[in-house]
Amino acid sequence: MPKLISMLQQDEEDQMIHYDSDTSSLLFSSFCIKLDPQATYQSGIGPRTEQPESLLHLLNAFATELLIHNQPTGTGISIDHFIECFINEAHATCSVSEQKMMQLINTVRAGNLSQIDEILRYWIGRGKGLTPAGDDILAGMLAVDATAGIFTDTFRLQLSELVEKETLTTDISREYLKYALKRNFSSAVTGVMNALLQRDADSLIKRTRELLLVGHSSGLDTAFGILIGMLIIRRNSNWHKKL
Repeated sequence: MPKLISMLQQDEEDQMIHYDSDTSSLLFSSFCIKLDPQATYQSGIGPRTEQPESLLHLLNAFATELLIHNQPTGTGISIDHFIECFINEAHATCSVSEQKMMQLINTVRAGNLSQIDEILRYWIGRGKGLTPAGDDILAGMLAVDATAGIFTDTFRLQLSELVEKETLTTDISREYLKYALKRNFSSAVTGVMNALLQRDADSLIKRTRELLLVGHSSGLDTAFGILIGMLIIRRNSNWHKKL
């Protein structure tokens, strides 16, 4: 616990953070986080599916929840406008962030190391807060990769190299990405992914809404990353051909 508090203080220098051992709570200046030692924490996603296209069964339902939320991502991307750009391939009308996201989507399946390195350096650490929006988006994509194997080995290896060996983002976000690279995620993320795998529409709606409530925009950014992963599956019929 002292290590966690130290990491939080490093990234939030203007806030004093204390741990109350009697109530198992992190005390910030204006709010507190209570840790429940009795709560079951699920960090694993179900086994990798041999049919990634099965995740698309509830694509429309998932995207609809994000659209109903009606908030831009932490990088300022309007989800409804981005989906329109993606479907119509209307790159000329895309914002800079939307164009960079298109570039990320295209690079995920590519084998060009320099292009992979360039786009990952753009997104890792992009945004504000303890877990920048770019990292949350990548974490969401990693959740889909853990389920469907959407990344090439080259892309995954370079992402791991940058996260492990360079300081491109906050300490907390680096740890979050390290866990994601090992297929370990928050219960909010695993709830969404398992609902997608089980094709459980009611559970998906519930779990997605829970995820969207996480942080200021962290949950939305992670959900957007999951959506991006699903769109990659939708676009790539040859998803299974690793480079």
